[in-house]
Amino acid sequence: QIIAGPGWDLVSNACIRSGFKLPNFKRPYGTSHWKHQIRLKGRVYAALAQIALRQAGVEIRTNNEVVGVFRTEFGWRLAGGGRTVEAKQIVDCTGNASVAALCGALRERDEDNCQPGSFAYVIDPGCDLKALDPEKLNAALDVAIAEGKVLATDCLGRPPYLYLDKRKMSNHIPGADNSTVPLAEKANQLGIESMNRMLAFFRAQPGLEKARVVWKAKETGVRETYRIIGDETVTELDYFAGLRYPGAVAYSFYPIDIHTDAGVVPRQLLPGVVPTVPFGCMLPKGTENVLVAGRAVSSDRAANSALRVQATCMAEGQAAGVAAALAARRSMTPREISVEDICEVLRSL
Repeated sequence: QIIAGPGWDLVSNACIRSGFKLPNFKRPYGTSHWKHQIRLKGRVYAALAQIALRQAGVEIRTNNEVVGVFRTEFGWRLAGGGRTVEAKQIVDCTGNASVAALCGALRERDEDNCQPGSFAYVIDPGCDLKALDPEKLNAALDVAIAEGKVLATDCLGRPPYLYLDKRKMSNHIPGADNSTVPLAEKANQLGIESMNRMLAFFRAQPGLEKARVVWKAKETGVRETYRIIGDETVTELDYFAGLRYPGAVAYSFYPIDIHTDAGVVPRQLLPGVVPTVPFGCMLPKGTENVLVAGRAVSSDRAANSALRVQATCMAEGQAAGVAAALAARRSMTPREISVEDICEVLRSL
């Protein structure tokens, strides 16, 4: 089990309240690892999360962006959105380690070969799919790609007929980056353009003239940008071997999952291999009283392609949150908190 406690309660309750069932986690699916994914409605999860956070005394500021971080006698002062926040500890879960960088943390990234992002949306075909000829639809897509009306990255993994049948589009948005506001806006624009090309393609096909977009994501999903340089670094070799780090505070489970413009072929873990996440990969070198959880933990590119998925990010967040709370209460730095103390609290959740 990757997470427990409040995080698992939120996920499982959101799944049930969304009208879905939890998958059978005891059943191994081999290379079909996606069958263990939990279906839920994002708005249901968000509502439950906000209720739980407010009940716990958390002040939520979703429309603020941190633009400055300053050292104080008691810890940190964060500025942004016309307001300031005083804090003893900072846990950066931005995905880009952007706040940690303002604190002096060192970051790295693979500039020459950044993984593409994806833009999710759903198209209603507006017709009975049984009346369509899948082979003709596939051939029409090949022609549209050859003529430049559709990019090969706009439609990946399945023939177009199956996209309509499954009601979920799959694509790659090359160069998708959200580490700055202008780059995020560009990634979102590219995602919308990809969607519009596919919608125009479908509407140009006989029988699909009434096709329409019935749902789209708020933004393009980004797979990788910056990673911190931490006290420890999770490597592909150690991850794939399932190394049990002495300072492990979380489990992971996902295959090596590096995406390219042409698609993705996951490198599956061997049966029984369960990777771990060391506390040191959340501690940025050159900083004190700062932790990083999520996609930006210290790791090489291959290991990061597995660590970036939601369950592992949540487990890292739980561990980082516990460490920050213990450090604040004891007037210590996170590096001074023992892994045994962190794990003891995690097990009690």
